Amino acid sequence: MKLICSGLLAASALLVSSGALAQDKLGQPMDVVLGVERAFGFYTGESSYDPDPGGDWDVDRQGFALGWAHTQQPLPYWAARFSFDIFVIDSLSVGGALGFVSQDNDDDRDDDDGDGRGGFIFAPRVGYFIDFGEYFGFWPRGGFTFYDLDDPDQSQGLLTLEPYFTFAPRDGFGFLFGPVIDLGFTGEVDPDTELREKSFGIAIGMFGWL
Repeated sequence: MKLICSGLLAASALLVSSGALAQDKLGQPMDVVLGVERAFGFYTGESSYDPDPGGDWDVDRQGFALGWAHTQQPLPYWAARFSFDIFVIDSLSVGGALGFVSQDNDDDRDDDDGDGRGGFIFAPRVGYFIDFGEYFGFWPRGGFTFYDLDDPDQSQGLLTLEPYFTFAPRDGFGFLFGPVIDLGFTGEVDPDTELREKSFGIAIGMFGWL
C-alpha cells in the first residue's frame, strides 16, 4: 500500500516537472504521454461464476479506489495503473497501461493464513483526441484489459472503453475524468470455473506530455 502511494506521488511530481518541456497542444504527432490512470474512482460491477460441474452464481461488487481498492475482494482492474501513449499522427494515439494488484484474502476458505494475493494488469488501447479549447478536450479510448492473479489463479480478458474528458490547467500537464466500462469476454478461476466480469465506474487520473 505504501509502495503504491509513493509511486503515485513520484509520478505526479515527474508529470508536473515535465510540463516546462512540453508542447503547447496535446495531440500533435509524436507527442508522448505518461500518466497515472484510475487514481481515484467509484465503481459498480458483477462477477459471474460458472463452475464445472454446474451451480453458477453471481456476486455484485461496489467500491471506490484511491491508489488501491477499498473493498475486501475488489475487481482487480479498479486499481490504479501507469500509462504510456504516443500520438502516431495528428490526434490519433496508441498505447497502454500497466498495473499491479495486491489484495487481502482474509475470507479465503482454502487458506487460513490470510497472506493475500497479487498479480498484474495490462491494457493496450487506441484513442482519438478532440481539442475543445485552451483547457478542455475529449480523449475517447478503446482497447482490451487483461489481468492475471495467483492464490487462487484467476484471469480475465475484457473489452475496455474509456471516453475521458481532459482538463489541462498548464502546458504539459492535465487531468483525466470520465466513465470507464469493462466487459469481460473470457476468464477462469482455478479449479475449472469460468469467470465473466463487468464493471462501470467514474474515474480520475493525471497525465503529462512531451
